[in-house]
Amino acid sequence: MENEKLPPIPTPLSQRWREFRIQILPFMVFIATLVAIVYLWRTIVQPTGMVGFVETNQVNVASLQDGLIAELYVDRFQMVKKDQPICVVANTDPDLISATIEAAKAELLVTSARGVVDLGQGQLRLQQLINDLFTQKTTQAARRAELVYAETNLTATAELLKKEIVGKLQYDAVLAKRDSLRDEIDARDKYMVDLQKSLEVFKTSAEDPIAKSVLNAIAAKQKELELSLKPTLLKAPFDGMITMVYHRAGEKVLRGLPIISIASTNAVSVVGYVRQPLQRKPQVGDAVRVTTRGTPRRYAQSHIIKVGAQLEPLNPALLSADTKRMEVGLPIVVECPPILALTPGEFVDIAYDR
Repeated sequence: MENEKLPPIPTPLSQRWREFRIQILPFMVFIATLVAIVYLWRTIVQPTGMVGFVETNQVNVASLQDGLIAELYVDRFQMVKKDQPICVVANTDPDLISATIEAAKAELLVTSARGVVDLGQGQLRLQQLINDLFTQKTTQAARRAELVYAETNLTATAELLKKEIVGKLQYDAVLAKRDSLRDEIDARDKYMVDLQKSLEVFKTSAEDPIAKSVLNAIAAKQKELELSLKPTLLKAPFDGMITMVYHRAGEKVLRGLPIISIASTNAVSVVGYVRQPLQRKPQVGDAVRVTTRGTPRRYAQSHIIKVGAQLEPLNPALLSADTKRMEVGLPIVVECPPILALTPGEFVDIAYDR
């Protein structure tokens, strides 16, 4: 009887819970906290020794001459392809054309007067024919510019006629104006051919330096006027999106002023900055990790393709929102990882991929 084992005394559930809280629960809380810290550090906090932004490619399309926007083929936020027509700028102001022609005539008359003294009556006749031919050519260039504008106006009026916005009478008036300009240009072409034949009869000897200089000056001025009066078709320089339209059809524009802004929608590279202190100087080919600033944070491996020569000021927006001090960093260019599908202008963080 004395050697018989007594039955084990059952442990109360409260005692087991107390032992679990004292011996096991602290260790589990520590492990969970450590895992949470590592996760937050890798996905949200992550040290920002290098910051950067996705490089944007935006250009302003402008005209090389003063003129009138005859046609505008695009609108804001429209996608365009490379070499796609954007707008037509035509120098069709009648007053400006007349003033240009009159100035050319006056300059040629002065040149002709100087040549009369030395070249005699035969050369005077030659100069008169040259002046007449040049006047016809400059007038023809102006009429061709007006014809382009008339054809554009006819096309627009035809579209309005289809929509019953304008009447048949107005369309006929525009058509008659276009036809009259075309007939005038054809008639002047025939007259210029006859005038050229007359010039061959009175052609001055090529050994005459004065006549040769006059002819060269007239040809140069003629080419200048023809190019200045020729309508210009502006095209898209690359694939992208129209971000801003500064002028509309019918507006006068000055040369050099932007008409349309185009931005590329494809991210090519990331411009980053290595903040001070430079614990490791970046080298071309170094492997890095590009991390987005969204939630959840996404990252991809890439490499450095260019390194700047000197420290440059950083955009404060790349740093924390409350910073007010100026920082500098060494600029680098990182190849844009296609897997991240980054948007041009987006801010990212960069770190060495150890």
